[in-house]
Amino acid sequence: MQKDTCDKFNICGGCSLPLSYPEQIEFKKKLLYSLFGADIPLEASVKQPGYRHRMDFVYYDGKLGLRAGRWDKVLDIDHCLLMPEEANELLSRVRSFVFDFPYYDLKTHQGFLRYVVIKSTLHKSAIQTMLCMVVSATCSNFNALINKLQEHCKKLLNETHHLKSVHFLLNNTKSDVSFGDLLFHIGDRYIVQDILGKQFFVGPNTFLQSNIFMIDKLYSFILSNVNSSTVLDLFCGIGTITLSINKVRDVVGVEINKESIELANLNKAHNNIPNVEFVNQDAFTFLRDLVKGKLKFEKFENIIVDPPRAGLSKRFLRYLNDCEAKRIIWVSCNPKNLAQSIGMLTNYKLSCIKAFDMFPNTKHVEVVAVLDRI
Repeated sequence: MQKDTCDKFNICGGCSLPLSYPEQIEFKKKLLYSLFGADIPLEASVKQPGYRHRMDFVYYDGKLGLRAGRWDKVLDIDHCLLMPEEANELLSRVRSFVFDFPYYDLKTHQGFLRYVVIKSTLHKSAIQTMLCMVVSATCSNFNALINKLQEHCKKLLNETHHLKSVHFLLNNTKSDVSFGDLLFHIGDRYIVQDILGKQFFVGPNTFLQSNIFMIDKLYSFILSNVNSSTVLDLFCGIGTITLSINKVRDVVGVEINKESIELANLNKAHNNIPNVEFVNQDAFTFLRDLVKGKLKFEKFENIIVDPPRAGLSKRFLRYLNDCEAKRIIWVSCNPKNLAQSIGMLTNYKLSCIKAFDMFPNTKHVEVVAVLDRI
């Protein structure tokens, strides 16, 4: 993105590459070469502005936007080029009433509204949006405030055709996070993302790949490298990869987040896929017990890992190295961590690797590494 495209460029922290898109691709190719010592094929994004699934806007000190380098400084945002235009329309409508509500004060840990989260999905070639209001009940007039907020959101839901769902989430903790326990919702319970001909329900607290226009390309490459009849998908989330693997005998998805597993099972039923089982458990514990022979499952011939940005711990890598799978498919949004960690899998060799630009206008890039047992 060019500097003159957005007046908040390089201030809000959302975009960080002052380059044209062809120059961004070249920058990321050089970055990948510096990490892996080879030219890594990089699939460009089919959409550069307006691709992002989720944006979290903090509400603090009379401003709705993004943190400006400090926890107590918020840069007011009225439009973000990373989001689809439908999401920006929703942001504009929210800003028409949100400043009437008290904010949650991180200094006193008292107040009401903490975050406004906007999620976008692609269903039948159209954008759907979800609005999440993250609130705290640490104020004396909470009931009156939540009722007033609900009335505004009902009007918003009726007047905005792409807005399908509004969730009210409670976070009474001191943790500054944009997630919470569901109080109630209005409209649909979920929004829908189409992936490789299937439909996936997406919830307020669940994960989806950041670039909703590139998921099909990313998953097509992953699935093209599955070469067995038994597959284990660790960190499976709502089951988007797990349920896309429909040409093998047995597939197991493992995820620690309860809400994600509930949605994974709902997505399984909705897409009528019988040969998949989901397990609500920590991925490391499952892998450790699998290697030690403590589970009902036999060895898996292929294992897919799609961990959070922090990557895999050393003890996780030790068990992964000993798992005896024929192939490991590692999906990583942190190529530096991936490049540093692959060497610990001494029982495996890197067979192929490909990158996908899931994060245009930022320095981030997604990488899929395929490793075969030696």
